[in-house]
Amino acid sequence: METETGPYTTPHPLLSPTAESEQKQWQPVKRFWVKIVMFAAMLLLSQLALSSVLMRRLDVYRDLEAIKSADVVLFGDSTNSFAWKADGDKRSIKDFLAELLSKYKVDAVAQAGYHMPVFAAYSNIMASLTQRPKYIVIPINLRSFSPCWLDNPARSFPELNPTLQWGPWMYTALIEPLKTLNGAGDSKLKKTQAEYLDSPVFDRDIRVGAVRDFKNIEVGVGTDKLDDAGKKTFIAYINCLHFDKNHPQLRWLRETILSARKAGVAPIVYITPSNYELASDWYGPEFQARTAESIAIIQAVLAEFKLSAIDMSFDLTRENFFDPIPSEHMKEAGRRHVAMRIAESINGK
Repeated sequence: METETGPYTTPHPLLSPTAESEQKQWQPVKRFWVKIVMFAAMLLLSQLALSSVLMRRLDVYRDLEAIKSADVVLFGDSTNSFAWKADGDKRSIKDFLAELLSKYKVDAVAQAGYHMPVFAAYSNIMASLTQRPKYIVIPINLRSFSPCWLDNPARSFPELNPTLQWGPWMYTALIEPLKTLNGAGDSKLKKTQAEYLDSPVFDRDIRVGAVRDFKNIEVGVGTDKLDDAGKKTFIAYINCLHFDKNHPQLRWLRETILSARKAGVAPIVYITPSNYELASDWYGPEFQARTAESIAIIQAVLAEFKLSAIDMSFDLTRENFFDPIPSEHMKEAGRRHVAMRIAESINGK
């Protein structure tokens, strides 16, 4: 009569009965770990599939697509798209520029709070891209030199550099989940919220307070209750009325220009318009002189690269702005004006 064969029905010729018994005991453990590995693989595949969807929602992903597909890339902040509620045409500066530069494909890398370190990060990545624009348009918003902007953790965009380093897909698949798990996100911020609120505010060389003293006013609460002295210090808060060539924003400007040129991309620089008339009412007539001094320093930095900024700082009167405080948010005519001056510069190349 034939003996039934199988891995465990008859003794293995090389295994003693004790060894065979131990092998049987380990089978459930092996099956458990096989299931764990299979589950982990399925989880990883699900995460990778989900990341391919989520990465398309990243601002960085959209920005990179703009850089790779456009001839002219307009860097910008909220001034690009913020519109007055009564504007007949609420299109952005980018849209108006695209209309004026019909022979070019125009796109924007712009959102509220973007400033020079963001532009430098995108400029740095251009040399590694197979497709890149012919021109980048770099705005210099004088308000971004102030501590209320420069030191604000909400405007440090800590996810930007690792996303550019690893790529949007890898970042959403692995880096972002790991960062969340180990709590590393806040460590990448330039300043903590407490440090930001304690940042000193100067009117030229005189300290007039800290960021926390102006925070409620910044968001539009209580500006109508400010006396003349309060209005003057508020202007000192939202502007940096005294800086030199080593200001961080100017170091990042140099980096942006150098990286763009290394990638074969021509930089075009402009100084954004602002409501200087209302600012002069609040600060005093010397506000315009302070602004002119700042512009001279910026132009001196640009001269290092044989460049000159399109200076729009005094182009627009108060009727072209809509915020209740002196700012750079323009009505339709103002956005059209900025687009026109940029287009004139590009068409003159």
